[in-house]
Amino acid sequence: MKRFFTILLGIMAIQCYVLSQDKPANPKALELFIEGKTFELKDNYLAAHPQYANDRHRRDAYKAFVPDDQIEKYVLWKNIPTGEGNEYQDEWFMMENMDFYGLVFKGILGRAKMDFLKVPTREVHAKYQDYKLMSTQGKRNFRIENPDLEEWLVLAKGYKPVGGDAKNEPLSQTNQQFEELMKRIEALRR
Repeated sequence: MKRFFTILLGIMAIQCYVLSQDKPANPKALELFIEGKTFELKDNYLAAHPQYANDRHRRDAYKAFVPDDQIEKYVLWKNIPTGEGNEYQDEWFMMENMDFYGLVFKGILGRAKMDFLKVPTREVHAKYQDYKLMSTQGKRNFRIENPDLEEWLVLAKGYKPVGGDAKNEPLSQTNQQFEELMKRIEALRR
């Protein structure tokens, strides 16, 4: 009974909060407004309480009949960050957990097959992040110096292969400074 009143108080608090905000006059718009505020509050709560969010993922996994030995992988998968800079996180997780990919992702959840041929390794992806910052000549040299990046760019991105030996072509002073900076950054990473 105590839990019922706690839930009821929570719902009433959300309604009071929503009613105190500027709201649209149209009933359908008001309904969407309340729903949006409710989701916003829920998302904020889950972000502030990650253990509770993980327990919700475990509950969802049990509801989907995910095997016990795959539950924690399901939770990890659900917590993979999304957005800019994280575009291959899902694929890397699946490649590192092929049992989860085959049994849960494709099997139980019925998700579409992933094309791992166009997914770079983490090392190639790090090189690609550096590559995007370079000048045209610097990019050409970098591709020649890094055949794994070159192979991925041609296969996945449809780039034309670079030919010849770019080392014989002179670099501008700016490109030389940039190349030196990149070498320093690479040295610091080690």
